[in-house]
Amino acid sequence: MEEQSASTHFQSLESNFLRGEQLVLETPFPLAMYFQTRRKVVADQPIDSQSEVLYVATAAGNVETFAGPVRNVMHQHNHFELMYVVKGAVTNYIEDKEVHYQRGAGCLMNRNVTHKEVLAPGTTALFLDFSVAFLTELLQVDSLGRPLAQLGPLFHFLAANLTSDSLNRNYVEFTQRTAESQLFATLLDALQQELATQKLGAHYLQKGLVLRLFAALEDEDIFATSQVSLATTKEEFIVNQVLRLIDRTRGVISRDEIAQELHYTPEHLNRLVKKQTGQSMMKYAQKVKLGYIKDCLQHTPLTLAEIAKQVGFQADSQFYRFFKEKTGLSPDQYRKQRNYSQQEGEKGRIF
Repeated sequence: MEEQSASTHFQSLESNFLRGEQLVLETPFPLAMYFQTRRKVVADQPIDSQSEVLYVATAAGNVETFAGPVRNVMHQHNHFELMYVVKGAVTNYIEDKEVHYQRGAGCLMNRNVTHKEVLAPGTTALFLDFSVAFLTELLQVDSLGRPLAQLGPLFHFLAANLTSDSLNRNYVEFTQRTAESQLFATLLDALQQELATQKLGAHYLQKGLVLRLFAALEDEDIFATSQVSLATTKEEFIVNQVLRLIDRTRGVISRDEIAQELHYTPEHLNRLVKKQTGQSMMKYAQKVKLGYIKDCLQHTPLTLAEIAKQVGFQADSQFYRFFKEKTGLSPDQYRKQRNYSQQEGEKGRIF
């Protein structure tokens, strides 16, 4: 494809957008980064529709800033696209499904999936476009000679969909577990700097930073990441959204918060979850919470007070009572028993 600037590339799509056609978007770059910011609505100050969205595009050694109208058109890609909400909220219409992402969340979209992103006013979203050639080269081997497709589910997702003859209708979604981690934002800043330069070695640094981004998305301490198949019914999809939301919050979420996040009533969501799983949303949340507590007691040096705080208990007595009711043991008893069992099991190990 003939080399062009990012702004020229966007302008070349304008006539297709205006015709309202379903588009298959192509990227002229191996790797490109776009920030989109939809301006806030201010009372008595109407926004010029032709400059409602501000773009910052970085690719091939250039950084360009330009404005344009909102273009909410269903489309596909011939490349992979990562979308991340920097601030605000994005509603993603993925085929016949509707998914809502808040700050710190996003998705990695496969090719051949029809979708459109709608930014709420005041929202800034990041888009990273990866060509098939770039990812194919990237996913060869790491510095230790291991095939990258074997490192984790996100790498496996990419490798499987790069080589698939019939493109799968799936994507990966992720949510940052804690606002305390700045690793992902730091990596994005560094990647933008390397995309903006044509200095010697920039291409290699870009590949290394993308690998670090993918590794961060697979780090369970930073992100909750899962693959989503679109080959499900609408009810199954909604239930999966509920369960993933509970999983990534470690069960520390109320029915009303789930309903607000997914834009359904609590009663409707609870009825669907119970139909699919045989248990209510809060029963499932308690199960997830208990599993997280057990894992912390067995595998971390966190104090009981620190664990209690992480799973939303305001008082240690509440935490103690919850755990005792579910397991028949106090948290201290469980930790001592599990540590003992683990030590006993390791005595017979040769290596």
